[in-house]
Amino acid sequence: MAEDKEESGGPAVRPDSIVAAVLEEHPELVETFVSFGFRQLLNPVLRRTVARKTSIRLACGMRGVDEAEFLRALNGRLKPPAGGPT
Repeated sequence: MAEDKEESGGPAVRPDSIVAAVLEEHPELVETFVSFGFRQLLNPVLRRTVARKTSIRLACGMRGVDEAEFLRALNGRLKPPAGGPT
């Protein structure tokens, strides 16, 4: 499963989350992936093949992306807006 509940009760994409699973559950995150340099995920063939075997940690290592910063960005997009439903 791509997300677990953090201690705060919010969603969490973890370093061991599989890229394809994250995008299947949260397709809106593709923009965040692309903004960090993962343009290949715009290709549906790569999303169905390589992304199914690639963890967030591995993807970050391959592209030289700061893992902690990337996870903050992904998880930040999943949090409900302030004052909105929880």
